[in-house]
Amino acid sequence: MMVYSLAMSHLAPRFGGVVPVEGAPLVGFLKSPSFPVALLDIHGTQDGIIPANASGPIPAQAGVGPGPHGSVVSNDGFFYTTQRTIAQAWAAGPNRCTGPHRFVDTAGFTPPNGSNFTCWAPHGDCAKGALLRCAHGAGHIWPFYGTLPAINMKYAELVWWWAEQHPRGH
Repeated sequence: MMVYSLAMSHLAPRFGGVVPVEGAPLVGFLKSPSFPVALLDIHGTQDGIIPANASGPIPAQAGVGPGPHGSVVSNDGFFYTTQRTIAQAWAAGPNRCTGPHRFVDTAGFTPPNGSNFTCWAPHGDCAKGALLRCAHGAGHIWPFYGTLPAINMKYAELVWWWAEQHPRGH
C-alpha cells in the first residue's frame, strides 16, 4: 500500500518503476500517477488478506467477495481497490497504455519450477511506462517464498530484471 501511495504522490517523478507485492489502495485512495511510473504488480491467487479481485479459486481464502464501489472485501472486512481497476487507472494516466491484453515472456528471468508464476500486460504496450500484472499460486506471501536461499533469491532476481528495464525517466 505504501508503494502505491508513493507512486501516486508528488514523489512519482523520483521513481522509474514500483513493484508492490500483495498490496492495493483502500477504496477511495486510487489515482493515476502524475508522472509515468512503470508498475509491476505481483499478487497471490489465494490471497485473502488483500485479494487481487472479487473472485478467486477458493472463496474462503480469496476474501469474501465483491464490496461497494467495485471493491474487493478482504477476509478482515477492509475494502480494497481491485487489481483490474488499478491497472485501468495506471493505463489511462501518463503511461498511456493501449492495445490488447497479452501474456509477457519474462526472458531474462526464470521463475522456479512449480511457482505457477505468470505475467501479463492487461492493456498492451505503454508509450511512457510499462504495466505488468503477475500472479503466483500462493497467498499473502512473497512470491517464491521457500526454505531454500536459492528460491528466496528468485524474487530479488525478478525485481532486478524489472528495474533494469525501467530506469527513472524512461
